[in-house]
Amino acid sequence: MYQNRTFTQVLDHLSAGKSRLAILGTRQGIHRGDKPRHTRSSSSSVLFNPFRDIRLSPPPIHNSKDLPSYQRHYSSYQCVSAVGSNDQPHGVRFLSRTCKFDNLYYSPQDATFHYYPSPSEVSLYRNNQTATLILQEEMTISLGHVFQKDSKSINTVPPYTKWRPIIHVHDSPPISFAKLASPDNPLFLLYHPFYSFNFGHFIWDDLLGLFSMMDIFSLKDDEITHIPLMVEFPGQDSYYRCQAQLKGINMNGRWDQCAKMYQKMFPFLLRSETHSTGDILRTNTWLKGMDDVGYWSNARSSGDKAADNWNTMLPNTSHVLIPTALAGMGRLGQMSCTADCAIGRASQLASFRQFLLRNIFWLDYEQGMPKRDPIGYITFSLPIGSSRPTAVTFFENIIPIAQHMFGNEKIQVVDFSNMTVREQALLAIDTAVLFSYHGGGSATSIFLPKDASILLYSTVGRCTDKTDRGYVWCDRGRNHFDSVFYTSDSYIRTTWVNPEDRYNSAKVKTLLEIEYEKTMRAWGREPYV
Repeated sequence: MYQNRTFTQVLDHLSAGKSRLAILGTRQGIHRGDKPRHTRSSSSSVLFNPFRDIRLSPPPIHNSKDLPSYQRHYSSYQCVSAVGSNDQPHGVRFLSRTCKFDNLYYSPQDATFHYYPSPSEVSLYRNNQTATLILQEEMTISLGHVFQKDSKSINTVPPYTKWRPIIHVHDSPPISFAKLASPDNPLFLLYHPFYSFNFGHFIWDDLLGLFSMMDIFSLKDDEITHIPLMVEFPGQDSYYRCQAQLKGINMNGRWDQCAKMYQKMFPFLLRSETHSTGDILRTNTWLKGMDDVGYWSNARSSGDKAADNWNTMLPNTSHVLIPTALAGMGRLGQMSCTADCAIGRASQLASFRQFLLRNIFWLDYEQGMPKRDPIGYITFSLPIGSSRPTAVTFFENIIPIAQHMFGNEKIQVVDFSNMTVREQALLAIDTAVLFSYHGGGSATSIFLPKDASILLYSTVGRCTDKTDRGYVWCDRGRNHFDSVFYTSDSYIRTTWVNPEDRYNSAKVKTLLEIEYEKTMRAWGREPYV
């Protein structure tokens, strides 16, 4: 009955004469005045901006013939794999591999990365050809996520996702290269984004994948400056993921949708600004002399721009020395890490939550996080703007029941899409039970406190016949992509509400009572207090 109504119209109906403040909660009530914090006067409290803060400096000039081997910056690597030798066909094992590279050399001219092994490393192999083949095999990774169903055969893996640096076993490292003068302790995260235009995919695939790479190698975000660098594909992506416009390729506005999400979310969730258009650091723009890249939306003064020639290589240099880089997100997003892969991620998901909260409250993490116990709200996330408008309801049968059970002051009815991430997090960490529909809009649940509960409404959805590719894909309820998070996460409890039960008010009321009581007792409190 609400499919064509605005958020305000829905609230007018739901409030039924009650104070709108009690319904709106976060937008006009308890967290009033919270705004995203982008900059402060102190340089230490300014968000990192790759278009301003990555600065290059030339190395000392050496004669290559006189430079001893121990003074050369040879490359090295360490890779880990999520599967055993027999768990996956040989041709696709690279999907489960994540690598850390030290001293890669980046060439902006052709957007390539180069690996120069030391003579000692090469000497471990029978000959140079053997060394090349083995190193190529061991360093091959997937830049982006691959659907679990496509990870069984190399024939179904999207082209271009397979990547490795160019290996030089015959050559010494370059002499004419630029170093990074700033930032301190840079860590480049080489990746290709997934469907970032969707908040859920952005959280559960892009950010979770980036965080997981750092977590695998125990690299703490407060000790490094993480720099996501989008490594772009040379042609059309068969997954139709986020990809900037390329010459001769029409992305039909997909990149614009993704860029809007980056512009909105990068400052909060990665402590990093974007270009004023939402553009992020990527291989088709970095160090290629593009004058229109470098302005950012949160400039400290009018006309604020990086130093002259910031986006060009230094004279007499051809490469940039990348001190440390991570790559390999093939099975690190939740869409690609299912079944046996997902079951071991429970503790990592809890750590990921803390990573996001530290970024959201990065200026005042200790002071910004509430020191008191959670209030214990019953929060209803209205599916405004749902991609399934005819398949959802607005909890109109259960909201009045919840108000009668707990009082208006404990009930929050919100449109999360109309709130900042900071506001979403502040409300979530005070919530005992969250009502939401499955899908990307439910991703705010990642901020719920330990032992909180989510009543997740599934939809009938639809199925798409992909028999030409060997499967039928169903986008419904527990087959939906977010089900991976809710089945493998352990710090919150998930109760699915099937479509046939959503109008069974007595049953939903009982579920609410049970889950609220569980949460209160887990928090050491009596229910209904």
